[in-house]
Amino acid sequence: MACFGPSLNNTLAQKDAPDRKALCVGVVVVLVIRLFGLCFNFHIHLHMSLIWTVPEQNPRTKKMRLEIIQITKLTVFSIRLARSPPRNQLRQKNLFNVTKCSMAWQSAGDFLGVKVLRHTKSKKTLYNNFELFRVKDAGIPVEMLDFKDAVMDFGWEPKGSRFALVHAENASSTRTNVSFYDMNKTTTTVTKSKNTTATVAELTLLETLKDRGCNHLSWSPAGGIIVLAGLGESSSGSLEFYDIDANQQIATKEHYRATEVQWDPSGRSLATCVVQPITGGYYKYQMDNGFILWSFQGKQLYQQGFENFYQFSWRPRKSVLTAEEKEEVVKNLKKFEKKFDRADKDRARALYLEETKGKREERRLIRDRLTVLRQNYANQKKTRMELNGGYDSDDDSNYVTKVVVTEFTISTKEEKV
Repeated sequence: MACFGPSLNNTLAQKDAPDRKALCVGVVVVLVIRLFGLCFNFHIHLHMSLIWTVPEQNPRTKKMRLEIIQITKLTVFSIRLARSPPRNQLRQKNLFNVTKCSMAWQSAGDFLGVKVLRHTKSKKTLYNNFELFRVKDAGIPVEMLDFKDAVMDFGWEPKGSRFALVHAENASSTRTNVSFYDMNKTTTTVTKSKNTTATVAELTLLETLKDRGCNHLSWSPAGGIIVLAGLGESSSGSLEFYDIDANQQIATKEHYRATEVQWDPSGRSLATCVVQPITGGYYKYQMDNGFILWSFQGKQLYQQGFENFYQFSWRPRKSVLTAEEKEEVVKNLKKFEKKFDRADKDRARALYLEETKGKREERRLIRDRLTVLRQNYANQKKTRMELNGGYDSDDDSNYVTKVVVTEFTISTKEEKV
């Protein structure tokens, strides 16, 4: 049987109506085959077809097309990549000795990762390998990645070519390793005149984080930031915020008994939740129900608990710009840079004026008071002169100025002639 991992389930929730229809077809087929298999187990060969779609936009016609994955399980496990409509087969990969399979699309549809759990001929030993399809490249080449460890989770970076794996020696381990890979490799050629940077289609291991209390990966929708979470009863609820671009840990936090991690669509904040099954019944961790909001830097923003808490969901946020518009912005970035800098300065100026409003009011009152005092002093000039016998103390001509020059020897130095 083929089963879908967490990354695929996350992808399912983001698709539009045509994709959900295709998913319903696949689910119906699986249910029918399961019931059929219970009645005729080990007496027939099962033929199973699971269909999953990912949208792809045709830049010429501006219409949506669909990529279709079809998995067939007979004596040979076959992965077929087709386009519909029409249903033209683009790529096929045959696998042997397959026990279980799960797959996940990269958000833009550029890559497809298929995790295959295989067994030896004796079926006593299991091992993992990944079939990584470069969907947008000519001929759809496939990269293979073998793993001796048990793999707990797999996830693509949104709008990028990187992915991460949680793996350990056995699936029950509480301490795991997290490895980051890139489907592309950046090479730099140094010459006397300039440095040339080129990107090569080559699977590259970026980094492996050892001994983490992690069993779940959650990429930021903006990319670059990932949360390594320990979810479920067997974990402590640890949350490690990691910047893959800088290869450094941002923060380490904890949400005890956390069962879910959900990013805000903008990638600026995320929520960790403790939810109970919606099916009802007694839930022994009901006292921990609730959610915590965090910034992408790991700062706690808000916390709320509930006696009964079943689901948390962010409001959907549609992308404001299309891919072509984003390219146009990048191309004319210098032109927009001046506009944004001016807006930033205006905003900073308005914030400064608001913060110093009290001080400026105090300064105005002092200046007004000094003006009144100067005016009173000028009005009293005639009275002062009468009291001083006609002498005007404010007239500089009534004073004699003497210049006195005083010389001081600061230091002396003797030089031999």
